[in-house]
Amino acid sequence: MDEKQKFEGSNLEDALASAGEALGAPVSLIEYSVVEEVKGFLGLGSKVVIEASKKEAPSPATPVSITKEEGEPEEKPVLVEEESNEDIFFDTAKEFIEKTIELMGIKVNLIIDTVTEDRIAFNIVGEDIAILIGKFGATLDSLQYLACIIANKKYPCKRRIVIDADGHRAKRTKELQERALKIAEMVVKHGREAVMEPQSANDRRIVHMALRNYEGVKTYSEGEGMERHVIISPKDN
Repeated sequence: MDEKQKFEGSNLEDALASAGEALGAPVSLIEYSVVEEVKGFLGLGSKVVIEASKKEAPSPATPVSITKEEGEPEEKPVLVEEESNEDIFFDTAKEFIEKTIELMGIKVNLIIDTVTEDRIAFNIVGEDIAILIGKFGATLDSLQYLACIIANKKYPCKRRIVIDADGHRAKRTKELQERALKIAEMVVKHGREAVMEPQSANDRRIVHMALRNYEGVKTYSEGEGMERHVIISPKDN
Protein backbone atom coordinates (compact mmCIF):
# COMPACT_ATOMS: atom_id res chain seq x y z
CA MET A 1 0.00 0.00 0.00
CA ASP A 2 1.29 3.53 -0.85
CA GLU A 3 2.06 6.16 1.82
CA LYS A 4 -1.07 8.07 2.86
CA GLN A 5 -1.63 11.61 1.57
CA LYS A 6 -4.19 14.24 2.60
CA PHE A 7 -7.01 15.29 0.27
CA GLU A 8 -9.80 17.80 0.79
CA GLY A 9 -13.24 18.30 -0.73
CA SER A 10 -16.63 19.86 -0.04
CA ASN A 11 -17.85 16.36 0.79
CA LEU A 12 -16.53 12.82 1.07
CA GLU A 13 -17.18 12.05 -2.61
CA ASP A 14 -15.22 15.14 -3.71
CA ALA A 15 -12.33 14.26 -1.41
CA LEU A 16 -12.26 10.69 -2.74
CA ALA A 17 -12.45 11.95 -6.32
CA SER A 18 -9.45 14.22 -5.63
CA ALA A 19 -7.59 11.24 -4.18
CA GLY A 20 -8.45 9.10 -7.20
CA GLU A 21 -7.34 11.91 -9.53
CA ALA A 22 -3.98 12.28 -7.78
CA LEU A 23 -3.30 8.59 -7.13
CA GLY A 24 -4.51 7.40 -10.53
CA ALA A 25 -6.88 4.81 -9.11
CA PRO A 26 -10.64 4.16 -9.02
CA VAL A 27 -12.43 4.94 -5.75
CA SER A 28 -12.85 1.20 -5.10
CA LEU A 29 -9.04 0.93 -4.75
CA ILE A 30 -8.66 3.90 -2.40
CA GLU A 31 -8.04 3.17 1.30
CA TYR A 32 -8.99 6.22 3.37
CA SER A 33 -9.90 7.61 6.77
CA VAL A 34 -11.66 10.90 7.56
CA VAL A 35 -9.41 13.18 9.64
CA GLU A 36 -11.53 16.35 9.60
CA GLU A 37 -15.17 17.08 8.82
CA VAL A 38 -16.89 20.48 8.88
CA LYS A 39 -20.65 20.31 8.35
CA GLY A 40 -22.60 23.08 6.67
CA PHE A 41 -26.30 23.55 6.04
CA LEU A 42 -27.53 20.88 3.61
CA GLY A 43 -23.90 20.23 2.77
CA LEU A 44 -23.22 23.83 1.70
CA GLY A 45 -20.03 25.19 3.26
CA SER A 46 -18.99 21.69 4.26
CA LYS A 47 -15.42 20.44 4.20
CA VAL A 48 -14.04 16.92 4.48
CA VAL A 49 -10.33 16.09 4.81
CA ILE A 50 -9.18 12.50 4.35
CA GLU A 51 -5.93 10.59 4.48
CA ALA A 52 -5.83 8.19 1.55
CA SER A 53 -3.59 5.77 -0.26
CA LYS A 54 -3.95 3.34 -3.15
CA LYS A 55 -4.39 -0.26 -2.09
CA GLU A 56 -3.45 -3.34 -4.05
CA ALA A 57 -6.17 -5.03 -6.07
CA PRO A 58 -7.36 -8.13 -4.15
CA SER A 59 -6.04 -11.45 -5.44
CA PRO A 60 -8.54 -14.21 -6.10
CA ALA A 61 -9.16 -16.45 -3.11
CA THR A 62 -7.77 -19.99 -3.16
CA PRO A 63 -10.61 -22.53 -3.08
CA VAL A 64 -10.64 -24.82 -0.04
CA SER A 65 -11.64 -28.45 -0.49
CA ILE A 66 -13.53 -30.04 2.41
CA THR A 67 -13.55 -33.84 2.49
CA LYS A 68 -16.67 -35.46 3.87
CA GLU A 69 -16.22 -38.47 6.20
CA GLU A 70 -17.64 -41.75 4.91
CA GLY A 71 -21.08 -42.45 6.33
CA GLU A 72 -21.51 -38.86 7.56
CA PRO A 73 -25.12 -37.73 7.00
CA GLU A 74 -25.59 -35.01 4.42
CA GLU A 75 -26.49 -31.67 5.92
CA LYS A 76 -29.33 -29.83 4.26
CA PRO A 77 -28.96 -26.06 3.93
CA VAL A 78 -31.10 -24.00 6.26
CA LEU A 79 -32.73 -21.06 4.53
CA VAL A 80 -32.96 -18.00 6.74
CA GLU A 81 -34.72 -15.00 5.25
CA GLU A 82 -33.18 -11.86 6.66
CA GLU A 83 -32.18 -8.49 5.30
CA SER A 84 -28.55 -8.37 4.20
CA ASN A 85 -26.20 -5.49 5.05
CA GLU A 86 -26.30 -4.44 1.40
CA ASP A 87 -30.10 -4.24 1.58
CA ILE A 88 -29.88 -2.16 4.77
CA PHE A 89 -27.48 0.26 3.06
CA PHE A 90 -29.74 0.56 0.00
CA ASP A 91 -32.97 0.91 2.01
CA THR A 92 -31.46 3.55 4.30
CA ALA A 93 -30.30 5.67 1.36
CA LYS A 94 -33.62 5.32 -0.47
CA GLU A 95 -35.67 6.16 2.63
CA PHE A 96 -33.55 9.25 3.33
CA ILE A 97 -33.87 10.56 -0.23
CA GLU A 98 -37.65 9.98 -0.26
CA LYS A 99 -38.09 11.67 3.14
CA THR A 100 -35.99 14.69 2.10
CA ILE A 101 -38.03 15.10 -1.09
CA GLU A 102 -41.22 14.91 0.98
CA LEU A 103 -39.99 17.56 3.44
CA MET A 104 -38.99 19.85 0.54
CA GLY A 105 -42.57 19.67 -0.70
CA ILE A 106 -41.63 19.28 -4.35
CA LYS A 107 -43.33 17.22 -7.04
CA VAL A 108 -40.76 14.66 -8.19
CA ASN A 109 -40.46 10.88 -8.39
CA LEU A 110 -37.51 8.74 -7.31
CA ILE A 111 -36.46 6.01 -9.76
CA ILE A 112 -33.98 3.23 -9.02
CA ASP A 113 -31.56 3.28 -11.95
CA THR A 114 -28.85 0.67 -11.29
CA VAL A 115 -27.76 -1.40 -8.28
CA THR A 116 -24.35 -3.14 -8.31
CA GLU A 117 -21.89 -4.36 -5.70
CA ASP A 118 -20.03 -1.03 -5.59
CA ARG A 119 -22.60 1.48 -6.83
CA ILE A 120 -26.25 2.48 -6.35
CA ALA A 121 -27.68 4.96 -8.85
CA PHE A 122 -30.96 6.83 -8.43
CA ASN A 123 -32.66 9.14 -10.91
CA ILE A 124 -35.19 11.79 -9.93
CA VAL A 125 -37.74 13.18 -12.40
CA GLY A 126 -40.68 15.57 -12.14
CA GLU A 127 -41.94 19.09 -12.71
CA ASP A 128 -40.02 20.62 -9.75
CA ILE A 129 -36.69 19.06 -10.73
CA ALA A 130 -34.94 22.44 -11.12
CA ILE A 131 -35.46 23.16 -7.41
CA LEU A 132 -33.79 19.87 -6.50
CA ILE A 133 -30.83 20.44 -8.84
CA GLY A 134 -30.01 23.92 -7.55
CA LYS A 135 -27.35 26.27 -8.94
CA PHE A 136 -24.70 24.28 -10.82
CA GLY A 137 -26.13 21.12 -9.22
CA ALA A 138 -25.18 22.20 -5.66
CA THR A 139 -28.45 21.04 -4.04
CA LEU A 140 -28.33 17.72 -5.87
CA ASP A 141 -24.71 17.19 -4.81
CA SER A 142 -25.64 17.97 -1.20
CA LEU A 143 -28.48 15.45 -1.26
CA GLN A 144 -26.14 12.81 -2.71
CA TYR A 145 -23.50 13.57 -0.07
CA LEU A 146 -25.96 13.38 2.83
CA ALA A 147 -27.52 10.15 1.53
CA CYS A 148 -24.05 8.59 1.45
CA ILE A 149 -23.27 9.78 5.00
CA ILE A 150 -26.58 8.51 6.43
CA ALA A 151 -26.32 5.11 4.70
CA ASN A 152 -22.70 4.66 5.81
CA LYS A 153 -23.62 5.39 9.43
CA LYS A 154 -26.17 2.58 9.25
CA TYR A 155 -23.83 0.18 7.44
CA PRO A 156 -20.28 1.45 6.70
CA CYS A 157 -18.96 0.29 3.33
CA LYS A 158 -17.19 1.55 0.19
CA ARG A 159 -20.36 1.48 -1.91
CA ARG A 160 -21.03 4.68 -3.87
CA ILE A 161 -24.37 6.45 -4.10
CA VAL A 162 -25.06 8.48 -7.25
CA ILE A 163 -28.17 10.65 -7.57
CA ASP A 164 -29.04 12.16 -10.95
CA ALA A 165 -31.95 14.43 -11.80
CA ASP A 166 -33.53 13.98 -15.20
CA GLY A 167 -30.13 13.52 -16.87
CA HIS A 168 -28.58 16.62 -15.26
CA ARG A 169 -25.17 15.00 -14.73
CA ALA A 170 -24.92 13.92 -18.37
CA LYS A 171 -25.89 17.44 -19.47
CA ARG A 172 -23.36 18.95 -17.08
CA THR A 173 -20.64 16.65 -18.42
CA LYS A 174 -21.41 17.66 -22.02
CA GLU A 175 -21.44 21.35 -21.07
CA LEU A 176 -18.05 21.12 -19.32
CA GLN A 177 -16.51 19.17 -22.19
CA GLU A 178 -17.66 21.76 -24.75
CA ARG A 179 -16.36 24.66 -22.62
CA ALA A 180 -13.03 22.93 -22.08
CA LEU A 181 -12.58 22.39 -25.82
CA LYS A 182 -13.40 26.03 -26.62
CA ILE A 183 -10.93 27.29 -23.98
CA ALA A 184 -8.26 24.88 -25.23
CA GLU A 185 -8.72 26.25 -28.75
CA MET A 186 -8.12 29.82 -27.48
CA VAL A 187 -5.07 28.70 -25.47
CA VAL A 188 -3.48 27.18 -28.59
CA LYS A 189 -4.39 30.21 -30.69
CA HIS A 190 -3.00 32.85 -28.32
CA GLY A 191 -0.31 30.80 -26.55
CA ARG A 192 -1.47 31.86 -23.07
CA GLU A 193 -2.81 29.70 -20.27
CA ALA A 194 -6.42 29.98 -19.09
CA VAL A 195 -7.69 29.62 -15.52
CA MET A 196 -11.12 28.04 -15.06
CA GLU A 197 -13.46 28.83 -12.18
CA PRO A 198 -13.29 26.77 -8.95
CA GLN A 199 -14.95 23.40 -9.48
CA SER A 200 -15.75 20.20 -7.66
CA ALA A 201 -13.34 17.27 -8.01
CA ASN A 202 -15.78 15.53 -10.34
CA ASP A 203 -16.04 18.57 -12.63
CA ARG A 204 -12.26 18.95 -12.69
CA ARG A 205 -11.89 15.30 -13.66
CA ILE A 206 -14.31 15.81 -16.56
CA VAL A 207 -12.17 18.71 -17.86
CA HIS A 208 -8.93 16.74 -17.50
CA MET A 209 -10.41 13.78 -19.37
CA ALA A 210 -11.85 15.99 -22.12
CA LEU A 211 -8.42 17.48 -22.90
CA ARG A 212 -6.05 14.62 -22.16
CA ASN A 213 -5.50 13.94 -25.88
CA TYR A 214 -5.95 17.54 -27.11
CA GLU A 215 -2.85 18.46 -29.10
CA GLY A 216 -0.95 21.49 -27.86
CA VAL A 217 -2.36 21.84 -24.32
CA LYS A 218 -1.92 20.33 -20.88
CA THR A 219 -4.12 20.60 -17.79
CA TYR A 220 -3.39 20.62 -14.08
CA SER A 221 -5.19 21.62 -10.88
CA GLU A 222 -4.22 24.35 -8.41
CA GLY A 223 -5.68 25.79 -5.22
CA GLU A 224 -7.00 24.33 -2.00
CA GLY A 225 -10.44 23.17 -0.93
CA MET A 226 -13.34 25.10 -2.45
CA GLU A 227 -10.93 27.27 -4.49
CA ARG A 228 -9.29 24.37 -6.37
CA HIS A 229 -9.52 24.89 -10.13
CA VAL A 230 -8.18 23.65 -13.47
CA ILE A 231 -5.54 25.51 -15.48
CA ILE A 232 -5.33 24.88 -19.23
CA SER A 233 -1.83 25.71 -20.44
CA PRO A 234 0.09 25.55 -23.73
CA LYS A 235 2.09 22.35 -23.89
CA ASP A 236 5.86 22.71 -24.08
CA ASN A 237 7.24 21.57 -27.43
